[in-house]
Amino acid sequence: MSNVKITTDIFIRYLLGSESNKDLLLDFLNAVLSDSDFPTLNEVFIKNPFNLSNLSLLKESILDVKAVDEQGKVYDIEVQVAEEIDFPKRTLYYWAKNYSDQLVKGEYYDELKPVICINILNYTLFDNIDKIHTCFLACEKDTPDLVLNEHFQIHFIEMSKFNNNSQNIKDTLRQWLIFMKYGDNEEEIMNYAITDDKIYKAKDEYNKFIMNDELRESYEAHMKWLRDYNSGIYVSFNKGKIEGKIEGKIEGKIETAKNLKKLGIDNQ
Repeated sequence: MSNVKITTDIFIRYLLGSESNKDLLLDFLNAVLSDSDFPTLNEVFIKNPFNLSNLSLLKESILDVKAVDEQGKVYDIEVQVAEEIDFPKRTLYYWAKNYSDQLVKGEYYDELKPVICINILNYTLFDNIDKIHTCFLACEKDTPDLVLNEHFQIHFIEMSKFNNNSQNIKDTLRQWLIFMKYGDNEEEIMNYAITDDKIYKAKDEYNKFIMNDELRESYEAHMKWLRDYNSGIYVSFNKGKIEGKIEGKIEGKIETAKNLKKLGIDNQ
């Protein structure tokens, strides 16, 4: 039986988006917030619960986990499997959409609540720093301690940077990253000390997932869709590059012909 990679959106949606695993979602959110020195939460509510009956809809879509806390703050957790050049723009777009969708016509701005986006990346986004977990706020350029407000918060967790020697994260988040990176490998995870009971529950949920035929079939179908989706982006990108080169050459020849004509030279 082939392994299911933990840091895939469909498994994370199952793990953190199921009502029965709301305690895991709360623990993960608190690990991320605590690692950035933000206050932790007491309660969380899932806005888009994972449901087996909706598996057919989950096969062909980009999945995330949406939740709100006891104060109404909005949380959006997304996994990005493959590298995407414009991902920072995409996460800004999703943050803006989650923020603007809170209001309907006639409501006041004071009803807006903070939106916290948490992106789990299977690749390196920031090559110039070693930090695994980065958090972006709306700050004044020359005075970083001056924050516009607490409503804008975007986190990136770069799994590719995490290893046994990683020192720049707190233990609560470290436990989760150990599970996310090595939890699908029984031999590898034995090299790490797991002290958080929630991680043991997460491991049990992983075993349930891989033993469930319906869930595994949906996982395989979703991964196929992702491969096709990313392949389509790659083909379109390269097609655009080729077409751009051809158009550039044609435009160059036209410009050359115009210049020669101005000089009275016949371009034959």
